[in-house]
Amino acid sequence: MQEAADSDRQLAMYSVWVRDKFKDAKKVFLKWHLLAFNKEIVSERTDEQLDRLQQDVMVKIRGIQEATEQDNFPRITSGLCNYCVYQKICPSFSHLAELEQKPVQEFKEDDGLKLVDEYAQIVKSQSDLDKRKEELCQALIEFARQKGIDNIFGTAGRISLKEEEKVVMPEDRVAFIQMLKDTGLYEKFSQLSYSTINAAYRKKELPPELAEKLQMEKGFRLTLRHKVEPKDE
Repeated sequence: MQEAADSDRQLAMYSVWVRDKFKDAKKVFLKWHLLAFNKEIVSERTDEQLDRLQQDVMVKIRGIQEATEQDNFPRITSGLCNYCVYQKICPSFSHLAELEQKPVQEFKEDDGLKLVDEYAQIVKSQSDLDKRKEELCQALIEFARQKGIDNIFGTAGRISLKEEEKVVMPEDRVAFIQMLKDTGLYEKFSQLSYSTINAAYRKKELPPELAEKLQMEKGFRLTLRHKVEPKDE
């Protein structure tokens, strides 16, 4: 918890406010009161940390202003959206607001709603099929062991079984990676991480000679979340 308090942005902004309003303040102590545990956590920021914080906040403010002027405001949906009072004017929830205004029959016939429901059903069916597939694999393996065979026949074809060994990585991955580095083998076995490269590119942290080798392209990623409850008849 101490680490969280020392890195909390909102808590540090209180320190900025106090220093601005009370010029003679020599030190500002920030406290988290954890009432459930009857405990206090005290944190403090240096002048250098507050300067960096203010610069970072100004960058974010300018980004918001530019996005507003260009009418291209980036949105991130999360569980907090459930408590937001601006859902009716938010593009991320405009379809939900539209559904809520429709009569029952129009609600059920909405193309978007039907597409999502069908997609959700396919995802569930696929999950059930994957689970059943794994159960069948285990049952086939057990059947082959009992019979001492390596081929099982059915009217739709046959299943061939081949027992093989596979390497299981140690639970302590950090220690194992360090051992690879110590023996000079890490580069040989490490993989290029797309997510790490993607984050570094977006934050402009890559050297220019690397960044120019990459390019951005638009695409869509579908994520199934909680369903819209159907209206009662």
